[in-house]
Amino acid sequence: MRFYRGHDGIDVLTDGNHTLKIEIRPYLNTGNIITGPVIAEGQINLNVPKQNISEYQMAIQTILPNSGWKVSNEKKHTEMIRNLNKKIAEERFKNITSIVVIKNEKLLLEEYFNGSGRDSLQDTRSVGKTFASALMGIAIQEGFIKSEYQHLKEFYDIKSFENYSPEKTALP
Repeated sequence: MRFYRGHDGIDVLTDGNHTLKIEIRPYLNTGNIITGPVIAEGQINLNVPKQNISEYQMAIQTILPNSGWKVSNEKKHTEMIRNLNKKIAEERFKNITSIVVIKNEKLLLEEYFNGSGRDSLQDTRSVGKTFASALMGIAIQEGFIKSEYQHLKEFYDIKSFENYSPEKTALP
């Protein structure tokens, strides 16, 4: 699966029968790769089933009303979006639930996958940290915050909060 999904094997191994030959050789990398004789070899016979991806799964989804955003009339890269939707349907990208594109303050693309919808909670992973660090940089640049080393006590009366402890006063 590592080769098939992660290293474009899915594009090489079209549906049907394939034979994958494997050779194991010692090698030395000294700027040039020097290989020794074959110490083990074998082959794997693969049957790649046909992916039945429907037109519905690849189609660009219609933007629903009442998002709170103006909808863009700008031209979309249709084939690129359809290809991405196909790859999501083929499960090349794990756990993709949505793609939303805002361009020039207008909603350009809004798509949902795997049972997700506009009102679903989304797992944003590290996007939140990236967004927070960008906002911190903007706040420092615009003078709202002196530096990333300021302590919370400069913004809040920490002692007035429930569960106060002196250690919390020192938190940056």
